[in-house]
Amino acid sequence: MADSDQSPQPPPPTTGLIAWFNSNHVAANILMAFLIIAGLISASNMRTETFPSIDPKLITVTVPYPGATPYEVADGITSRVEQALQGIEGVKRITSTASEGIGVIRVELTDFADADDVYNEVQTAVNGLSSFPPADAERPIVTRVKATPNVLTLAIFGEAPEATLRYWADTIEDELLQLPGVALVSLRGIRDYEISIEVSEERLRHHGLTLQNVGDAVAAFSTDIPAGVVESNQGEILLRVQEKRFTGPEFERIPVRSLTDGSVLRLGDIATVVDGFEDINLVSKFDNARAAFIEVKRSESEDTLQVAETVKTYLDQLALPEGVELALQQDETVVLQDRISLMMRNALLGFVLVFVILLLFLDLKLAIWTSSAIPISFLGGMLILHFLGYSINMVSLFALIVVLGIVVDDGIVTGESIFEAQEKEPHNPQAVLKGVHAILAPVTVGVATTMAAFAPLLFSTGTLGQIVGVVPAVVIAILLVSLLEAYLILPAHLAHPGRWSKGIMARARDAVTRTLAKFVDHRLVPFARFAIRFRYATLGFFLAIAILTVGLVRGGLVRFIFFPQIEGDRITISLTMPQGTPFAVTADRIESIEDAVRAVRTEIEAEAGQSAFTKRQWVT
Repeated sequence: MADSDQSPQPPPPTTGLIAWFNSNHVAANILMAFLIIAGLISASNMRTETFPSIDPKLITVTVPYPGATPYEVADGITSRVEQALQGIEGVKRITSTASEGIGVIRVELTDFADADDVYNEVQTAVNGLSSFPPADAERPIVTRVKATPNVLTLAIFGEAPEATLRYWADTIEDELLQLPGVALVSLRGIRDYEISIEVSEERLRHHGLTLQNVGDAVAAFSTDIPAGVVESNQGEILLRVQEKRFTGPEFERIPVRSLTDGSVLRLGDIATVVDGFEDINLVSKFDNARAAFIEVKRSESEDTLQVAETVKTYLDQLALPEGVELALQQDETVVLQDRISLMMRNALLGFVLVFVILLLFLDLKLAIWTSSAIPISFLGGMLILHFLGYSINMVSLFALIVVLGIVVDDGIVTGESIFEAQEKEPHNPQAVLKGVHAILAPVTVGVATTMAAFAPLLFSTGTLGQIVGVVPAVVIAILLVSLLEAYLILPAHLAHPGRWSKGIMARARDAVTRTLAKFVDHRLVPFARFAIRFRYATLGFFLAIAILTVGLVRGGLVRFIFFPQIEGDRITISLTMPQGTPFAVTADRIESIEDAVRAVRTEIEAEAGQSAFTKRQWVT
C-alpha cells in the first residue's frame, strides 16, 4: 500500500491547447498583443454614461382638457381610456391621474413585452374611442417613455430683465443643438412667450361684438395654409397663404369688422394686445438673481463625457452681455470621472501589491508576468464587453472594481504551481506543464463557481435588472479572459526555468521565505493540529459563530438594506403652503428661508476660506 501511495504521478499530456501554446511562444505573444491592442481600441471606443441606459417599459396617454375639473377629467378622459386599454396583451398595470385641466394615463408593460407592438395597440385603442376626446379637450398624446439622462445643467442669471434672460437662453439652446453630439436641450425655470388679447366687455358692447367674433377674426387672419398649385412652362408654382402673426403689433392690425363709413375696425382698436410671457406665478433664482436653467441631455447613443466636453468648450468661447452670467449649475459627469479614477487607482494599487508580494515570496520573472494578468484580463474583458454593446458607466466600473480582487487569483495559483514544479525538477522541460495540470481542475472550478454566483443576475428583470445586469457580464468576461491568460499565455512566459531575482532581491526573498517557514512551523501547524485534535470543539465553535450571526440578522441588530443611505452633496428645502395661499405670501416665506441659508453660507465660507456651496431656488 505504501509503495502504491508513493508511486510517481503520470507525466502531463504533451498535446492539447495548453501544450501547444507552451511550445509556441510566438503564438502566446500574439494572443497577448491582440488582447492588449484590441482591448485598448475597444475601451477607447466604448460609450460612457453615468448609469446604464434603461427602458422604463412605460407608455403614457396625455389628454389636455382646459378648464375641466378633476371629476370631469376622470369621467370624460381617464376612465374611458382605462376601459379601452383593458385586455391589451403585454400590459402589466394601468394607472391614471385626473388633475385640473389634464388627464394622464400610465401603461406599464410586462418584462418581455414588445414595446412597439403595445404602443401601436394603445394608440389604436385610444383613436378608436367614439366621441373622444370631449368637445373642449385637446387631442390625446400617446408617448412611449424613454430615459433621457441629464448631462449638464447650466444656469443663466443676472440682474437683467426676464426678456433678456429668455432671449439668451433661447440663443444658447439653439447653438447647443448645433454642436456635434448634442441632441437634446431643454429650458426650465422661465416662463414661455405668450401673446394675450384682453378685451373689455364695454368695448364689445359698444361695437356690437362678442368674444366669439373676436376669436373667429384672430383664427381667420392668423393662419398659414396651402392654396394649391399653378402649372407653368417653367414648372409648378406652389401657392400658400402666409398670414400667421408672431408679434403683438401684427395681431393689433388684424381686421375684426368693416364699418359703415368704409373704415376697418382692427383688433388693436378694441383690445389690448400684450406681447410678453405666460401669466403664471414662476420665479427662478440662482445665487440670489433671476435665472433660467438649460438642461443638456443625451440620447441613448451619445457619449456622456464627449457631450460634456463639447458643451464646456462652447461655454469657454461664449460671450454674454453685461449683467448676464452663465454658470455650470450641475455636472453629472463628475461622479463618473471620480469612479473611473477610483478604478484606475485600485487597478494600479492591485498591480503593485501583487508584484511586490510575488517578488518577496517567489521571483522577479514570476512577479512581472503574473502581475501582467491584471491589465491583460481587463483589456480582454473590455474587448468582449464592447462587442456585446455594453458601455462604461457607474455600474460597470463598480463591477470592474469588484472583479479586480478576483482576477489575479488564478494567475497567482498557476504561477506558483509552475514555480514549485520547476524548483523540484529544474532540468525537466515538461515541469511547466506539470505545474499547470496540477492546478487545472481546482482553478477552473473555482473560477466557474464565481461565474455561476454572478450569472443569475443576467436574468434579472425590470428596471433594476437592466441596471445590475452589467455586473455579471463584466465579471464573467474578465474571469474568462483571465483563465485564457493563466493557461495559454503565462505558462509560455514561465517555460524557461531561469530566475531573475539576483543580489538584494534574492536575499530579501530568502529572508521572507525563512520568516514565513518559521511562522508555519511554530504557529500555523501547531494550531492546525490543535483544531484537529479537538475537532468536535472546533466544529461547535464555528457553529456557535454561525448561529450568533444568524441571530444578529434575525434580531434586527444587523439590518438588511438593499441600497445604503449615503450623504449627498446637495441640500433641498421644500415649502408647502395651504392651498389658496397668495403667491406673494409664498414668495415672502421663500425669501426668509433664502436669507437664513445665505447667512449659513456666509458663516461656512468665512470658516473655510472658500466658496462652500451654491443654492437653487424655485417659487411657483
